[in-house]
Amino acid sequence: MIRNFFIYLILFTASLSPLKAEIDKYYVRDLSEKFTFRPYFSHYNMTFNYIQPDSIPNVTYKPNTTFDLGLGFSHRWLSIGYSFAVARRGDPKTYGVSKSFDIQGDVYVDKSIIQFAYQNYKGYYATKGTDWFPTIVDSVPNIVRPDMHTHNIALGYMYIFNGNKLSFRSIFSQSQWQVHSAGSFLIGGGLSVFIMNADSSITSNPNLSNDPKANETNFQSGYFIAPSIKFGYAYNLIIMKHISIMGAALPGLSYGYSDYEIKGGKPRSDMNFNFQGQLRYGVLYNSRYFFGGFNGVTDIYSHQILENRFFFVSHRLELFAGFRFRAPKFICKKCR
Repeated sequence: MIRNFFIYLILFTASLSPLKAEIDKYYVRDLSEKFTFRPYFSHYNMTFNYIQPDSIPNVTYKPNTTFDLGLGFSHRWLSIGYSFAVARRGDPKTYGVSKSFDIQGDVYVDKSIIQFAYQNYKGYYATKGTDWFPTIVDSVPNIVRPDMHTHNIALGYMYIFNGNKLSFRSIFSQSQWQVHSAGSFLIGGGLSVFIMNADSSITSNPNLSNDPKANETNFQSGYFIAPSIKFGYAYNLIIMKHISIMGAALPGLSYGYSDYEIKGGKPRSDMNFNFQGQLRYGVLYNSRYFFGGFNGVTDIYSHQILENRFFFVSHRLELFAGFRFRAPKFICKKCR
């Protein structure tokens, strides 16, 4: 059974006063003084697409992860949740069994969001492609790779220029209630470290002797360090004060270092420019006491290995419903 543990912190401290900004109460209502209780379904996933020379099929690897049921609780600066697996994405006999430890979180400081993640996945299966990369040949079956192991460590920062009117917290922690539509330009940056290894080649050419680029496809292990900078825009559309539809896109560029091993060859290293990006999205019904909806975060990283490129994509999805109630007086006195 795979269990996930998530912590979201909302900090208001004197030491961070230069970043503090009063919310515009015409656009946003603060509900952080109330206790919040919410059950939720969540799904965390990490896939990667390996894009090879034209003569060799592309490959998409996915873990056979679980859908989880959890309970969340929030009050003032702290939001915490715990979930456990209730169903697996695919039949283990066909897609294998993946083991994972995935913890991600956001620290909200008024106009800023500090993001962190540690993701550890072992066990993947190769599919016949996705909507993005549908070129893998039909004759190649799903291939289970229990030996494949990936790690991702990421730290990021995002500044919301119009953060006193646009509330990410209303969608992602439900500690605020946005009652009028607003948008904002965004700027961010971060650092990611991605590590991948396997007992044998992650990809290989089915016609090795006929393709001069075949040896370059036998990527087996490596690590990739990539600082990045991103620019984007977010908008939260409010319908009748209670329905929120939010979307945010933050494309960017990284210049990273990679160190990897081609099976049968010497270790190699490179430095090059690559694409990185983040999408945040959600739909929410919100009121003073009840709320429900879904939200998600998708992080996209690209890395280059010789003439090949792979896209690593991390998904975080949550479907939830909950209610708020007043804190007992003895707790409120301690919190103030």
